[in-house]
Amino acid sequence: MKKIFTLIIIITFIGLNISKAQYQMFGAANSLESNQFVIGVNPFFQIYNGVDEEQHQYRATNIYLAKGLSDFFDFRLKGGWYVDVKETSSANTYPTTFYGGIELESLVFKKGKSQGNGYGVAITTGVHVWGNKVGIDACLNLTYKIVPDLYVYSGFDSDINYEEISRINNVITKGIVAHYWVPIGIQVRSTDLLEFIGEVGIPIQKGDNYILGGGVNFYMQTKKKH
Repeated sequence: MKKIFTLIIIITFIGLNISKAQYQMFGAANSLESNQFVIGVNPFFQIYNGVDEEQHQYRATNIYLAKGLSDFFDFRLKGGWYVDVKETSSANTYPTTFYGGIELESLVFKKGKSQGNGYGVAITTGVHVWGNKVGIDACLNLTYKIVPDLYVYSGFDSDINYEEISRINNVITKGIVAHYWVPIGIQVRSTDLLEFIGEVGIPIQKGDNYILGGGVNFYMQTKKKH
């Protein structure tokens, strides 16, 4: 029954075409303990894919603050700033924009021994604001644990935004736009308090740039386990 329920969740999320907020899955399918906090720092940049005629690209940094709610649910706040690296931006763009989001992550399936290999499935849902864009997000994260401190992961990643779709004679038209990526990442746990992450996001459709980034997570506990 549990396997059927997990499969239904995965199919539902793929069918809705929604996934995690504003680039970068940033981590394997793991759940925090209820007494754990994590602070994550995630710098990344976009690689122009030859579609955007104005060639706008951003270098950016996201900051995460996550708290374990239970053994299977994590709550996460996410904020960031994005700088357009194009030398001559048009009047219709902003050189610096800011991002904010709220996410809830659930570890829906996990199998394997703590000291051996294994795999897991996690989903994330949330909402975000980026400049003048508002969107919903979630993520399907498929993770394989090679050894206890080394993970590789992939899945499906997209944003569904209400954003500007055209501007003619300063008349702005807005609508619903979906963006899609397949992330490929690696996560290395250095100590009980520190882990390193590297990730690339491969766009599925034209108009979405390649994303290359990484970062670190710092772990803290509110109390000692008994």
